[in-house]
Amino acid sequence: HDEKELLFVDAPAAFRELHVAANELESRTTHTQGIEGVVLRYGFFTGEGTAYAPGGSIWQDVRNRKFPIVGNGAGAFSFIHLNDAVEATIKVITEGRPGVYNVVDDTPVAQHEWLPWYAKQIGGPPPRQIPRLLGRVGAGAYGLYLAEEQKGATNRKAKSELGWNLQHPTWRDGFLATLASRDRDRN
Repeated sequence: HDEKELLFVDAPAAFRELHVAANELESRTTHTQGIEGVVLRYGFFTGEGTAYAPGGSIWQDVRNRKFPIVGNGAGAFSFIHLNDAVEATIKVITEGRPGVYNVVDDTPVAQHEWLPWYAKQIGGPPPRQIPRLLGRVGAGAYGLYLAEEQKGATNRKAKSELGWNLQHPTWRDGFLATLASRDRDRN
């Protein structure tokens, strides 16, 4: 997805109002006379203190084999390391033009690719693969959407308009830096 596309407009009923409200807020922020509105659409955060960091909620779920690959696992996740998110935010505030910017790394990745790799990196067992129906019962329609249908986001606009260079350009880089912080803390 690029910045021209609306957020998930066909969201399941429980989340539809949230996405409609977010789209309305983005529109008002960028189209209200007299203000120079900026919207930042961040990816899933990696880095110290995030859910993916050692001890975080997702880290624990993956280590305890409670975060399965659902259905085909083709849903694309767009990640961003916190340090890169901070740098992009500063660049947008100091150098950016009004508008919407995706703040994500260079490589959206399917759940069936990143989850087994991440589990291995943190010393967890391989994730289970569960059928779509069971995933819908356990995670709901929105969780199923994330696992199977979610589209990745592109950061082309932020990189080209701001000259933004990521310290962690891929999801692997972001995860490895997150996990390396644990190793630095131990020494």
